[in-house]
Amino acid sequence: QKLQLQGPSVTEFRLKEVMKAVVESEEGLPLLECLDFTHKNEDMGEGLRFLWTVTMLGKLPKLSSLCLVNCCLTDETVRGLAKALRGGGLLELTSLNLCQNGDISAEVWGELMQG
Repeated sequence: QKLQLQGPSVTEFRLKEVMKAVVESEEGLPLLECLDFTHKNEDMGEGLRFLWTVTMLGKLPKLSSLCLVNCCLTDETVRGLAKALRGGGLLELTSLNLCQNGDISAEVWGELMQG
């Protein structure tokens, strides 16, 4: 029910490959409730774009907690999150932690809050 992908072995490429496999699977990860990338300290851009696709396809229907602390998020990745929220891909999400991602513009934070 919980997937923690932390540390230097979890690269953008590996996240992308995991998310591609979830997209290609018939069921996705129907029991996953918590996804945690805490303290990655690396840009996970492409991998997160695949994560947003996975959510929009309904492959993570029970995801209620998403932790992206210190993941070097960019305006683009936060906009992708906002789009996933607006598109209904994260309906069960009750906890979202985006702490220590300081390179996001105020405009994009606003877009996310309107999400």
